[in-house]
Formats: sequence, structure tokens, C-alpha cells
Amino acid sequence: INTVRYDSEGDAWVKEKDNAWVTAHPDNLGLTWSDAQMDSNDEHEAFLPLKGIVEARRMMTSELIPYFLHSIRALECRSEALCMRVIASMPRSSEEPFTIEKIQPAGCIAFEDQESYTQCHFGITDRNKIDQQDAATYCKAMVEQMMWREEQLLKLVVEYDAGYRSMLQLAGNMDIFLREWRWPLATTVRQALQLIGQLDRIPCFLASCDLPPE
Repeated sequence: INTVRYDSEGDAWVKEKDNAWVTAHPDNLGLTWSDAQMDSNDEHEAFLPLKGIVEARRMMTSELIPYFLHSIRALECRSEALCMRVIASMPRSSEEPFTIEKIQPAGCIAFEDQESYTQCHFGITDRNKIDQQDAATYCKAMVEQMMWREEQLLKLVVEYDAGYRSMLQLAGNMDIFLREWRWPLATTVRQALQLIGQLDRIPCFLASCDLPPE
């Protein structure tokens, strides 16, 4: 849900719900695509399925960066939404979860009809504002630590993927170079060996021929 993909015309499509893709393009307003239609019209349809980040074939690492950024941004949105659910759950005193109509972190798609966390219903006990502040601060700190770790892991994956693809390209180009260079080199060495083998037919070198007989 909320995944963004692009069709062969470059138009963006968003997965609104299971097996349903919609777009804001004026020519396709109201049109819904299924998962199969999205796959058949995807801009990378010739390379589907993409088997993970490192195994995506026939693509440069720079072409995968938008997908990396989309994934890390989606994780950030969900993490911020989780902390917002915690904060929204605090004022209630009911022991049953209630529905939070809308949670929308800045720059993210809204999360609607989310259930509150009963563990964060601080109104049930005599917990004061300090407890609420501690819970909100702890949630934010944990999200920041998790995001930092995920960003470092993503950086490692990008560096590894770029290095691995560069090595494969270099190896492929070297193979082509060696195949093209083998015959000219072998022919030249063969001709040189033939010439060296004929040197014994020369009676003498000029330097030795100028010497008087002993």
C-alpha cells in the first residue's frame, strides 16, 4: 500500500489498496489498474521481477537510488506515524482501544482509522505529564536511532552494489578486450619466432665481417 511506480509513459501510479493502482494524471483520472496491469505496463516491465536490490539486472546503481530513497522515506513515515499514535493515545482513560481517524506526518500520505495503543492510555492510572513526555521522547529517540542505522545499512548496500556492478562491467570489458587482442598478439609473436628461427641463415653480422682474418 502507498507504493509508487511509473508506467511506460512516465506517469506515476500509487497503490491505493490491495490489487488497486490509481494515478493523478488527468487523462487517467478514475481509472484503476490491477497488480497484473501495473506489472505489464511498468517502465521496467522488460526486467521484472526485480529480485531485490542487489540482484536487479541490467540497471545501474544510480537507477536504483530512487527506489532506495522511496523505501527509506516510507519507513520514516511509518515510524513517525507510530509515535504520533502513541501521543494521540495518551489523553484517553478507556481500557479499550479507540479509533484515531487520521494521522499524517509531514510530507507523508495520511494513515486513517488507526487503533490507539491501550498501553499508552495514561488516563487509566495516575501517571502525570512527565510520564507522557518521557514516553513521547523515548519513542522519538528510538525512531531516530533506527533510522540512522537503516540509513547506514542502505549506504553500505549502495556502495557494495556499485562496486560489484563496476567489477562485473570491468571484467566483461576485459574479456572482450582479451578476445579481440589475442589474435593480433599471437600472430605477431608467431611471426617474430619465425624470424628469429631464420637468423642462423645469415652468414655473419656486419660488425664481425669487417674484422680482418686472424
